[in-house]
Formats: sequence, structure tokens, C-alpha cells
Amino acid sequence: MIRACVIALALALSAQPVAAQPEHGLIRNHTGLPLTFPLQVRTDPGRDYALVLLEDATGDRALTAYIEGGRFFRVLTPPGRYRLHLASGTRWVGEGALFGPETVTIEFDEILDFHTEGLSRKTGHLVDLRGSFGEDVRLDDIALCGSLSLTPEYLDWLREDDRDLPPPPRFDRAERFCRPA
Repeated sequence: MIRACVIALALALSAQPVAAQPEHGLIRNHTGLPLTFPLQVRTDPGRDYALVLLEDATGDRALTAYIEGGRFFRVLTPPGRYRLHLASGTRWVGEGALFGPETVTIEFDEILDFHTEGLSRKTGHLVDLRGSFGEDVRLDDIALCGSLSLTPEYLDWLREDDRDLPPPPRFDRAERFCRPA
């Protein structure tokens, strides 16, 4: 009995400490800029991912996120040009060690540019990691298009004969995925 406890204690002390796994989604916006441009990542189940966007010009962290493999993941990013770094593994150890010795990392050569085209087209990117991580990665452009429409409440207010009340909000703003330019 004592021998089993000593073996269990030795195993526990030799193992790397495991930190609490971050929540799926955005961890931190390091820029302070508004998050308005889409980044979507598709993954297979079985491995989780730590995502970091680094500013192209300075190398400073712009955004960090955590992705549970196989779950739908989309985050809004700040405007700018960024390098994408991903780390992958099955057991989260912590921010410093990531997934421990089994950590697999990938840095994309292509700069991801998040910007507005025209008045309302917000360009972003779709990264498809399904299949073999680090090989055959697909990178596609995506976009969000904004539109304004008159609110039904405002239209009703315009039709009323007696307009003693202040007008309700005039416009609804909506965004939807659209074709990149």
C-alpha cells in the first residue's frame, strides 16, 4: 500500500502541471481597437489550438484565442495586417508551455489583411485546418457586408397623424457574410 502511494506521488511530481484549459473563443484583444473583421477557423476534433495574431509591422501580439478542435470557431479581429501563429495539442499545460512537449506549431507565411473595402465590406479570412495540421492548409478570403434599413417603428411613426412623441431609431444595421471583392 505504501509502495503504491510512493509510486503515485513520484508520478504526480514528475508530470507537468496542467493549467485550467481556456474557454473556447477570444482570450484577449491586445490592441484595444474595435473587433470588427471576421476570422473563421475550421478544425477536426481531437486536438485543441492556441491562436495568436501578431502585428506584421511590430511583431506585437494583437489577439489571442483558444479553439476546441471540431467546434465552430469565428472571432472578430481588429483592423490591420497580421501574421497567424497556431499551436496544437491534446492536453493544455499553460500559456508558457502551451500543450507541453507534444505541442505542434505552425506559422503562416501569408500576411492576413483585415480591412474595409468600400463603405461596408469588412474583409477577413477563413483558415481550414481539417485534415493534416500544418499541411494542406486552405486559406480563403471571407467578408461581412453591412446594410442599413429603416426600422418598422420609424415607418409606423411616419404614418401617424399625431407625431408628438420623439421619433424612434430610424435605422437597423445588419451584417451578413457576402462574397469577398
